[in-house]
Amino acid sequence: MNWILPAIIAVVLASISRVIQKWIFVGSQISSEVSSTIYQLMTGLIILVFAAINGLNFNGFSNLIINLILTAVLYAGMNYYLFKSFKQSEASIVTILFSTNAVWMLFASAIFLNESITIQKLIGIALIIGVTAVISSESGKFKFDSKLVYPLIAAFLLGLAFVNDAYILNSVDLLTYLAIAFILPGLVLLFSLIPQGKFGELKKVTKPDIFKNVLLSVVYAFSTILTFYSYTIGAEASVVGPLQQLSVFGTVILSYILLNERKNPIKKIIATVLAIAGGVILSLA
Repeated sequence: MNWILPAIIAVVLASISRVIQKWIFVGSQISSEVSSTIYQLMTGLIILVFAAINGLNFNGFSNLIINLILTAVLYAGMNYYLFKSFKQSEASIVTILFSTNAVWMLFASAIFLNESITIQKLIGIALIIGVTAVISSESGKFKFDSKLVYPLIAAFLLGLAFVNDAYILNSVDLLTYLAIAFILPGLVLLFSLIPQGKFGELKKVTKPDIFKNVLLSVVYAFSTILTFYSYTIGAEASVVGPLQQLSVFGTVILSYILLNERKNPIKKIIATVLAIAGGVILSLA
């Protein structure tokens, strides 16, 4: 059971990383496009160092060019919309809605990996879909804010990326791929700044902005590494999966304390419970 500590630390760090993602934009003029680019590349470089220490292994990658292109595009798009979400909405709301990625992972796995959809999985899906309904409700009526579309798009793209990852990881080294899965999308985001007219903003990034983005990269990189490390020392996916759902609860609590996100606490608690319950059911199905 020596995997429990790194798994729990990974969950705590994941919660902290979501709070930092919102903190990046507090009192800053940095754009979500530039911030997502810095984060993606910095995290990739940090993981690359650990992969190099462990021993880089590029065997099998030459046969997966199309899948690597998908990795670059899907994760670039996912982080583009996720950072835009954090810039415009509360961290707690974004994190709760982003947890719907479990639904898209399930459907994508059923379509592309021929995994079955059971009654238990359908119950989990229903609970997670309920998250969107709760967050979007206002005075008993359904009112969908256009800003809430961004985390849902990010969740959808992550669901597709997950299936692509599952296929790739059947034949390549995990840590080496993790580094690539951050660096390639980072390069896509970097070059996408040119047509958006935002490439010049990189020169205007302030030292506080750099500090916040580097801090985010370090925290998230260690969360990712510890999660996969827990698998290597005996953790089972059926246990770590549900445990990771607690990061949603952690983010809501930390956002309440550190970011002063005090609006609609009952609604957020209900949505968090639905997200965690749905995620746990899907993880155990």
